[in-house]
Amino acid sequence: MKNRALLLAASGLVLFGCASVQTPPGGACNTNVCHIQLTVSSCLPHGSKITADQDPAHIGRGSHEVHFDIATAGYEFTDNGITFKKPTGGAFTDPRKLTPTKYKWHDDNAAPGTYDYNVELVSASGGICRYDPTIVND
Repeated sequence: MKNRALLLAASGLVLFGCASVQTPPGGACNTNVCHIQLTVSSCLPHGSKITADQDPAHIGRGSHEVHFDIATAGYEFTDNGITFKKPTGGAFTDPRKLTPTKYKWHDDNAAPGTYDYNVELVSASGGICRYDPTIVND
């Protein structure tokens, strides 16, 4: 009986752990425009500290514009400010630098997938800052 209770408890923890990994705190973005906010704490040649308010960012099924916004003053996107590490098979198209602090991609999200991407910013002093977060198409 004791083993059975232990097995049930362990199964519950495994299921709870899987559910918490798959479901982001705010849920998947299901609006036409999904925003990812970037904050810079430091920009050093060997170890920039940039964070995204969602990493990974979960995007709901269907067509969305994904906007990346820099929240920290003194930083801008480079011309190729957001790039994907591997080909996305057409899931992400039409990249544009809309302003110095806003970049966007169109996300078709016709099928689930995980996409690692690169963020490249330049500081007012000319230093290049890099970060590598993830988008998950749910």
